[in-house]
Amino acid sequence: MGLGWRVSNGVGLPLLENKLVKGDTRIYVCVDKACQLPVAEVVEAVLRME
Repeated sequence: MGLGWRVSNGVGLPLLENKLVKGDTRIYVCVDKACQLPVAEVVEAVLRME
């Protein structure tokens, strides 16, 4: 499992296709190319990684 990175436009990142929403920050926790539903809080994302 790894942490993703912040991007401004998602270009070249098929995993983020149709997932970026302007003005809204979401965190996706993904394992083996399968992502859970996005969360807005860092604490919740960290809990999902445990």
